[in-house]
Amino acid sequence: MSTDPGQSTGDVPVRPFAPTVRLAGSDAAVTDVELLNSYIGVNATGAPRHYIARVQGQPIAVGVFVDQTFDIGRIEDCHFNPWGPGLRGTVGQFQLTHGRAFVIERSDWEYVFNTFAFGYAIGYHFTISTANFNPGIENSKGCNGNFVGIGADYCRNASVLQLTCHDCVVCFPFGSHSCAFLTVK
Repeated sequence: MSTDPGQSTGDVPVRPFAPTVRLAGSDAAVTDVELLNSYIGVNATGAPRHYIARVQGQPIAVGVFVDQTFDIGRIEDCHFNPWGPGLRGTVGQFQLTHGRAFVIERSDWEYVFNTFAFGYAIGYHFTISTANFNPGIENSKGCNGNFVGIGADYCRNASVLQLTCHDCVVCFPFGSHSCAFLTVK
């Protein structure tokens, strides 16, 4: 279990801080972790072939963040629910207004299986990377992947596709969303 002792669960402003888990390099993995009171749970930037499995808890701002992954990454059995501070007070309000459970930016295939988000502004956020690794090639900044058995409940937006690229492929077979399925901005 991982917690941030400096993050208050009361009615005080949410305090941003570094990711609880930072994956770096090829084949990095995190498994069997509970995140309570994390601001950002897992950051997999520049972590090709990452493996994130059986991570649960209540990251406040971002549960899992993926970017600059140039080989297949996997996220399995990750569930984010209000088990820590809950959805009351300023922490809960922040999570419902700004929180994103899964953020996928630049990824050359992301396999996501059996994941769940409850009580976030955005359950699954697909957006373009801010990294400039292919200057002049705008359509190489998004993701493609396979998302099976995903779910979002009590989220303002279950999933948001915020891309301007042409080669983004996102497949949602057997997904379960209890609010708007896909919002394009």
